[in-house]
Amino acid sequence: MNHRETFDVTISKPGFQDWHGHVTHEFSTGGGVALAGNVLVGGLVGLTVDAASGATQKLVPNPLTVTLEPVAAAAAAPQPAAAPASPAAQSSSQ
Repeated sequence: MNHRETFDVTISKPGFQDWHGHVTHEFSTGGGVALAGNVLVGGLVGLTVDAASGATQKLVPNPLTVTLEPVAAAAAAPQPAAAPASPAAQSSSQ
Protein backbone atom coordinates (compact mmCIF):
# COMPACT_ATOMS: atom_id res chain seq x y z
CA MET A 1 0.00 0.00 0.00
CA ASN A 2 1.39 3.36 -0.99
CA HIS A 3 1.86 5.44 2.17
CA ARG A 4 1.76 8.69 0.23
CA GLU A 5 -1.83 8.37 -0.96
CA THR A 6 -5.19 9.05 0.65
CA PHE A 7 -8.10 6.79 -0.09
CA ASP A 8 -11.67 5.97 0.86
CA VAL A 9 -12.59 2.71 2.54
CA THR A 10 -15.90 0.84 2.39
CA ILE A 11 -16.41 -2.19 4.60
CA SER A 12 -19.46 -4.34 4.05
CA LYS A 13 -20.80 -7.57 5.49
CA PRO A 14 -24.18 -9.22 4.84
CA GLY A 15 -26.67 -8.33 7.58
CA PHE A 16 -24.77 -5.16 8.58
CA GLN A 17 -24.80 -1.55 7.42
CA ASP A 18 -21.88 -0.54 5.19
CA TRP A 19 -19.17 1.53 6.84
CA HIS A 20 -17.46 4.32 4.88
CA GLY A 21 -14.31 6.09 5.99
CA HIS A 22 -11.26 7.98 4.79
CA VAL A 23 -7.59 7.11 5.31
CA THR A 24 -4.93 9.75 4.88
CA HIS A 25 -1.19 10.04 5.53
CA GLU A 26 1.11 12.19 7.60
CA PHE A 27 4.81 12.49 8.27
CA SER A 28 6.01 9.66 10.49
CA THR A 29 8.47 10.61 13.22
CA GLY A 30 10.00 7.14 12.89
CA GLY A 31 10.34 7.72 9.19
CA GLY A 32 11.98 11.05 9.90
CA VAL A 33 14.59 9.40 12.11
CA ALA A 34 15.29 6.84 9.40
CA LEU A 35 15.49 9.65 6.88
CA ALA A 36 18.07 11.45 9.01
CA GLY A 37 20.04 8.20 9.35
CA ASN A 38 20.03 7.81 5.59
CA VAL A 39 21.38 11.31 5.16
CA LEU A 40 24.28 10.49 7.52
CA VAL A 41 24.99 6.93 6.39
CA GLY A 42 23.37 6.32 3.03
CA GLY A 43 23.68 9.75 1.58
CA LEU A 44 21.58 10.95 -1.28
CA VAL A 45 20.67 7.45 -2.51
CA GLY A 46 19.05 6.40 0.80
CA LEU A 47 17.30 9.74 1.11
CA THR A 48 15.89 9.44 -2.40
CA VAL A 49 14.69 5.85 -1.93
CA ASP A 50 12.90 6.59 1.35
CA ALA A 51 11.27 9.75 0.02
CA ALA A 52 10.17 8.03 -3.20
CA SER A 53 8.82 4.90 -1.48
CA GLY A 54 6.78 6.77 1.12
CA ALA A 55 8.84 5.31 3.98
CA THR A 56 8.68 8.68 5.74
CA GLN A 57 4.86 8.62 5.78
CA LYS A 58 2.34 6.73 7.90
CA LEU A 59 -1.32 5.98 7.25
CA VAL A 60 -3.89 7.53 9.60
CA PRO A 61 -5.86 6.05 11.29
CA ASN A 62 -3.67 3.04 11.97
CA PRO A 63 -5.04 0.69 13.03
CA LEU A 64 -8.44 1.26 11.51
CA THR A 65 -10.99 -0.05 14.00
CA VAL A 66 -14.59 -0.37 12.85
CA THR A 67 -17.77 -1.56 14.55
CA LEU A 68 -20.41 -2.59 12.05
CA GLU A 69 -24.02 -1.91 12.99
CA PRO A 70 -26.59 -4.64 12.29
CA VAL A 71 -29.21 -3.81 9.69
CA ALA A 72 -32.46 -3.00 11.48
CA ALA A 73 -34.98 -5.79 11.05
CA ALA A 74 -37.58 -4.85 8.51
CA ALA A 75 -40.57 -3.37 10.27
CA ALA A 76 -43.28 -5.98 10.57
CA ALA A 77 -45.91 -5.40 7.94
CA PRO A 78 -49.09 -4.19 9.58
CA GLN A 79 -51.70 -6.91 9.73
CA PRO A 80 -55.08 -6.04 8.20
CA ALA A 81 -57.74 -5.35 10.77
CA ALA A 82 -60.06 -8.27 11.39
CA ALA A 83 -63.32 -7.96 9.48
CA PRO A 84 -66.27 -7.22 11.75
CA ALA A 85 -68.45 -10.22 12.47
CA SER A 86 -71.59 -10.47 10.41
CA PRO A 87 -74.84 -9.51 12.19
CA ALA A 88 -76.06 -13.14 11.90
CA ALA A 89 -72.97 -14.40 13.76
CA GLN A 90 -73.44 -11.79 16.50
CA SER A 91 -77.10 -12.69 17.09
CA SER A 92 -76.41 -16.42 17.32
CA SER A 93 -73.71 -15.92 19.92
CA GLN A 94 -76.06 -14.02 22.23
